[in-house]
Amino acid sequence: MRRTSLVLYIVLSACAARPRVAVRAGEVLAHGAELGREGTASLATIIVKGEDTRPSDRVNVTLDQPVMFHGASTTLLLVLQGCAPFAGSTPCALVDKSDIVYLRAFRFRDGKPDPDPVKAKPMDSSRELKIISGTLSLTSFAGMGLCIAYCESNRAAKSVALGGSGLLFGLIWALIGSNVHD
Repeated sequence: MRRTSLVLYIVLSACAARPRVAVRAGEVLAHGAELGREGTASLATIIVKGEDTRPSDRVNVTLDQPVMFHGASTTLLLVLQGCAPFAGSTPCALVDKSDIVYLRAFRFRDGKPDPDPVKAKPMDSSRELKIISGTLSLTSFAGMGLCIAYCESNRAAKSVALGGSGLLFGLIWALIGSNVHD
């Protein structure tokens, strides 16, 4: 049993190490003036897979580039706070020039980085219908209240019609909102 667990652990940990695009802190600091002046720079990247690193292509990065630095997700601008030309009250986080800053918006295909696709959320039509029917129900009840207060002729008929539509939309809202399954 222990051997099976050990083999499974080794296989899973080998699969977990996927290549990631990164830059060394020294490279970021070397282009700090360009980033401060233009907001973008072309940096030499490295490919990090587990403990192995190898040089890769140059990549254009901007100050709002999502990065991972020392295990925290942030932006390149926040990592550069305190570094020249972004001097301020906080000290520069890029003290060790061999530190690695992982670029989070890049994935690999054939060893080349390409932008991370934006994942679209599937539409939740029941939630949207619930919001619409709830809004219509409240609007109908509000109209009924206004009609009772301000209608001159046929006050009762108009109020009953608006109240009935409010109840109908409220019923639809309640049925959609419940988690009743067959």
